[in-house]
Amino acid sequence: MLKLITRQDIRELLLRWHAGEVTHQAVFDWASERYSGRFWETEDEIVDQVLLELYSLNMNLTTVDDVPHFLHLLTVPRGQIGTVMALHREYTRTIPMQKRRLALAKDPFYEPYCKLVK
Repeated sequence: MLKLITRQDIRELLLRWHAGEVTHQAVFDWASERYSGRFWETEDEIVDQVLLELYSLNMNLTTVDDVPHFLHLLTVPRGQIGTVMALHREYTRTIPMQKRRLALAKDPFYEPYCKLVK
């Protein structure tokens, strides 16, 4: 039987990350276990999308600063994945990636993904 990942599960993890109770590595590990595991399923497509973002947080340079955005995405009603995708696309356009790359370049977790693409 598959275990269910709910909006509340992700919300609780995000809130713990935001409060400094868990690290970005712990968030990544939690998401990796669930996203790539055969024993998990998501409550809906919005949970699946947020889980994917947490699973790829190192390569996307996602930080604790992004937690409010992900919490907001989890408030979007079921069946509105298009809205979630649009909100996320708009949000990512506001992130100063050059500044973020420089800030994260010395963190071994993010460092491989901080190289500037020309």
